[in-house]
Amino acid sequence: MSKASCAVLVSGGGTNLQALIDAERAGKLPHVAFKSVIASRPDAYALTRAEKAGIPGYVVARKGMTQEAFEQGILELLEKHRVPLCCYGHLHGKIRLGAFNGRRGATQFRLLSADFVGFAPVKILN
Repeated sequence: MSKASCAVLVSGGGTNLQALIDAERAGKLPHVAFKSVIASRPDAYALTRAEKAGIPGYVVARKGMTQEAFEQGILELLEKHRVPLCCYGHLHGKIRLGAFNGRRGATQFRLLSADFVGFAPVKILN
């Protein structure tokens, strides 16, 4: 069975990341392989969770960067590691209106914030 290589974008403690890792290890996500974790803060505990799970962690520090430079840094990492799918969340309120949902280069982005998807389940893999 082919698995989709996925990246996880994080900014904090990584509780959602841990849930994804646990689900993958328990066989509940048979079509997914988490290949990298990208944090917006170097002190994000999610990077420790990734390291413990054997998943490479990277930092694209948002502080002091323009939004464009921040996004470009993420895109470069995703392209370098040939990640075809990047799912992210935690954009709520008005900020989610400017979020990207679609394809950039070889990577498909899916915004999964509950309010963005109408609090409904979303199928992300065929």
